Amino acid sequence: MLALLLPIEPAAFALAQHCLAQGIPFTSLNLRLTAAELLWQLQFAECTQLIGTPSTAPLFRALELTPTTSSHLGYIYLQASLNHIPPPTSHFQCLLFTSGTTGQPKAVMLTRENMQASARASQLRLSSTAQDRWLLNLPLYHVGGLSILVRAAQDGSEVILQRDSSPQALAETLERERISLVSLVPTQLQRLLELPGWQPPAHLRLILLGGAAAMPNLQSQIVTRQLPVATTYGLTEAASQVCTALPVEVWQNPQSVGQALPGTCVRVVAQDGSVCASGAVGEVQVWGANVMLGYFHNPTATAEAIRAGWLCTGDVGFLDDAGALSVLQRRTDLIVSGGENVYPLEVERVLLTHPAVREVCVVGIAHPQWGQQVGAAIVAERSLSPTELTAHCRTQLAGYKLPRQWRFVPSLPQTANGKVSRALVKALFDVG
Repeated sequence: MLALLLPIEPAAFALAQHCLAQGIPFTSLNLRLTAAELLWQLQFAECTQLIGTPSTAPLFRALELTPTTSSHLGYIYLQASLNHIPPPTSHFQCLLFTSGTTGQPKAVMLTRENMQASARASQLRLSSTAQDRWLLNLPLYHVGGLSILVRAAQDGSEVILQRDSSPQALAETLERERISLVSLVPTQLQRLLELPGWQPPAHLRLILLGGAAAMPNLQSQIVTRQLPVATTYGLTEAASQVCTALPVEVWQNPQSVGQALPGTCVRVVAQDGSVCASGAVGEVQVWGANVMLGYFHNPTATAEAIRAGWLCTGDVGFLDDAGALSVLQRRTDLIVSGGENVYPLEVERVLLTHPAVREVCVVGIAHPQWGQQVGAAIVAERSLSPTELTAHCRTQLAGYKLPRQWRFVPSLPQTANGKVSRALVKALFDVG
């Protein structure tokens, strides 16, 4: 299997498209990982060749591999032999590593059929055509970035690559390149809206918003300004999109992520395994041709995740009478304190109603007695004290939901995709 160590640039686009077109199995690796983490993934995925571009040469040296220059598909690439690792035997197209709740990443096996089914469903929901122009500013090791390549190959739309993720550069590219479709996370959209005088250009017909929940202030702007935002819910194990609400639906209910895409079924299941009625909260489960083959070399996790063909996401939400999904909490974010479930999003929404709180991230902090305590990292407009914020929360939250540990920071750490990194926020509580 090939391992791709590629930034957002034409060489990466060409090689990924070549692999997809020829059915060559590959895994796309995170450029932000350490050498030790990359080596573990290379060995675990049984890779026989590592391919990059000149810009990723420093990572090859960090891996103590000697790159050799060669010509392929009209560009120069670097490769290093890893022939001591046996070839894979599983029938899949792509391995994408996703964070595991145990701390060890899991490798999601996606088949060609998974990705094509996802792309067809997305095309039907978004009405994408060959006249569209996608802006790709997500990394190819993220299912959101890779899925754009598959969609474009299917509907013939153009893809514009962008490495500079600053709000100003993003705004300029959206205008200059006449972008009609773009995938953003809430932080990226919020920063665009903070640019003086910025308005979505008329040719930008859809902003696909996902990866994290939009906070109330952003939801309010989407509705008030009637922005062309389509909220979406997806996950690596389902090859990207599962549900998407189009702008008119978002303006009516900004917390919903809409109905399941064509060919995909979504249900909500109670703890006893029964299917929940409309409005009842439970685990979100997904069925369809887009559901992964399983986790590579992890039959136990696969059996836990896929039951009778249904992908058990672990995410918590409910369906309304029209079948539209609202996600209350992603699976890895749930806090269990003294046996009580605490949804970080609920606490974050309350904290954001304080006029001096600009940004917030709530995480679970290990505690010897309660299992976890609630911790809150705050970006504030002025000096704030834990006492003031606790008093603010106490009128709206039960006692077990109140943050017990606080960190005041100038900005919240982010992932390469522009989302707030809860892992890095947790680390803030380990250092003081």
